Amino acid sequence: MHELVRQFAHEQLMRDVSLTKQTQDRHATYYLSLVASWQPTEAAERAFRTTMLFELENVEQAWTWALMGEQIPLLLPAVEGFVEFYEMIGAFHAADVLLQDSIAQVRTRLAALQSGLSSTISEDLAVAHTLQTLLAALLVQQGYVYSIGLAQLEQARPLAEEALALAQAL
Repeated sequence: MHELVRQFAHEQLMRDVSLTKQTQDRHATYYLSLVASWQPTEAAERAFRTTMLFELENVEQAWTWALMGEQIPLLLPAVEGFVEFYEMIGAFHAADVLLQDSIAQVRTRLAALQSGLSSTISEDLAVAHTLQTLLAALLVQQGYVYSIGLAQLEQARPLAEEALALAQAL
């Protein structure tokens, strides 16, 4: 899409807050479902790599939107495929940055829940469970990136231990 057309569309979209949220939710759902559907066969890997290289900016925006918004359940099935893509293209440092930021955001949201900033207890418990599950998955993938991709085993171990403790608690 030409940059001027993109800017015009963005300006028009920003005029309607509910349409903006709806569009961002659909965008996140589409791209994170694409990542979650990744199946590790040779033909699928080629198709996945081609699609993701072309759509990486959209996928990263969808990831960011889902993490900041109310689309957390979309992230859990997409975590492994997202990291596998970065592995396929050898971009372990980019995966490291994305995972560090994601882990920090999930920890912040969990801390906010634990300090009682949310509305109802039953909603808090469900959201906390989802966030803890997501945190465990992110920690596992971060540990994988450190151990396999970046050869930093000493950094991988505490992440794996924390992920295991979270998984046992869940």
